[in-house]
Amino acid sequence: MHRMHRIILYKKNSNFFCQRPFNYGIQTRMASAAAGSASGISLRDLRYDAITGIVSNVNTNNNKNAAIQFQTVIGIEVHAQLNIPTKLFSSARTLSSSGYNYVRPNTRVEAYDMAYPGSLPSLSADAVKAAVLAAHALKCNIHELSRFERKHYTYADMPNGYQVTQQRWPLASKGLLRCRLVGNDNPNAKKKKGRIKSKDFNVGIERIQLEQDSGKTTARRGASLVDLNRAGCALIEIVSSPDIRSADEAGAALSTLHQLLRHIGVCDGKMEEGSLRCDLNVSIAPILHDGYVAPSSGSDLHESNPFASYLPINTGHRVEVKNLNSFKQVVAA
Repeated sequence: MHRMHRIILYKKNSNFFCQRPFNYGIQTRMASAAAGSASGISLRDLRYDAITGIVSNVNTNNNKNAAIQFQTVIGIEVHAQLNIPTKLFSSARTLSSSGYNYVRPNTRVEAYDMAYPGSLPSLSADAVKAAVLAAHALKCNIHELSRFERKHYTYADMPNGYQVTQQRWPLASKGLLRCRLVGNDNPNAKKKKGRIKSKDFNVGIERIQLEQDSGKTTARRGASLVDLNRAGCALIEIVSSPDIRSADEAGAALSTLHQLLRHIGVCDGKMEEGSLRCDLNVSIAPILHDGYVAPSSGSDLHESNPFASYLPINTGHRVEVKNLNSFKQVVAA
């Protein structure tokens, strides 16, 4: 038997929310479905197979509805803090270069990190070298020209009021990550529930970009305490293609990438300290025939599609689950 999880969906303000029976309390908005009650499938009675990534109706009283199946389509975004001695645009020392478990708040900052008027950036050569090394390890095409741009949003732990990133002109693109999902047939693997076979799969890498990290805000006794020691540290954001099809594959892909970045020395991989964080982009699509997954929009979702009457409005739209800092949370989300 495959490892199965019951999905509980509830409706609030014309939106359907999904809650899994885990202690993390991670809630994911599945779809905006104002007319969801008119669907032939009961959204409150779905089952998700974490191994195959198939969402199906557990109500077997209606054979037509029981045959309807959907496939999860998943992409990951990984933010890895570069293991270099200084920040991206200033000479301030990074936390990883201190060698201590504790550093006093706001002691690793320079004028540029605090957005002082007149302070100018100076790009770290070590950051560029580390990012290029990660791009080569992921078999990416290194661009001769890449540009920085501003991504505006306001947070107390980001004094500039914007983040410097490379959204449209990244450092590298079109790479490949080779992954292996270890199953019960491997004698050295940790035993899992159910019968799981090992398999190899590839995940495409859309782009790798350099960007700044934000500071840290801690809520305490009705106040927000801001620590800028992390503000301005160099990150690489690794964005994958939506090639992942199940929760277990997502965990295996993140684990492979974690091991690779640690092996080449680009990132220390301390997820509990925020050195490596993951965002999940999740959507679902109907399985039409022979395992073929229909796209979320286009010619396959017209009236001749046998699944059209069972799809809530906006099914297939991407939902982002942010700031996951463990492999277990990624699989659960």
